[in-house]
Amino acid sequence: MATSFFTYVLFSILFTSTLVKGDLVTDVCIKTPVPSLCEKLLRSDPHSKTADLETLGTIAFNMTSDLITSTSTMLEFLYDNATSTEMRKLFRFCSSYYAYVEVQSTMNLCYIHY
Repeated sequence: MATSFFTYVLFSILFTSTLVKGDLVTDVCIKTPVPSLCEKLLRSDPHSKTADLETLGTIAFNMTSDLITSTSTMLEFLYDNATSTEMRKLFRFCSSYYAYVEVQSTMNLCYIHY
């Protein structure tokens, strides 16, 4: 859920006009499903105060990447400690999904920069 939220924020930033007036974080976050959460997360990074769209996209990407990494680490731990074959299969499946999400997120960052 959080990963898809960050991905939505990332895409909102990608497709927001660079001619916005006023507070850029608010202008971007108002277009997300949960504007208050978006603002809280983006404003938690000190760089957001003076950020342009590219920097906000990078901030959102970094937050998404950190979440993917921590979730992948947790899935690996759960896989290693699972006692049932079925649970190990489920954790492996989830791990492969998060690896895919990580690749897609990296591609989104490349799109922001190029």
